[in-house]
Amino acid sequence: MPSDEERKSWQSTLDRLAEYRKRDPGFKAAIVAVADVEARLIDDPAEGESGEIVNGEFRPLLPSPKRDTESEG
Repeated sequence: MPSDEERKSWQSTLDRLAEYRKRDPGFKAAIVAVADVEARLIDDPAEGESGEIVNGEFRPLLPSPKRDTESEG
């Protein structure tokens, strides 16, 4: 059973989310922010790979082919 403190924390989070949704109902600003960061990320080890995060680390679902970084550019 959650403590009163946990319930208050959860309720606070839900209240903040409800306020945010009133300001940005389609989460358009959040989507733009994520897309902007993703576009600026130069060295993304997960780019184009399917995988999952396990214990804070990206693990590809399938082995990826070795990239020849010398021929890129």
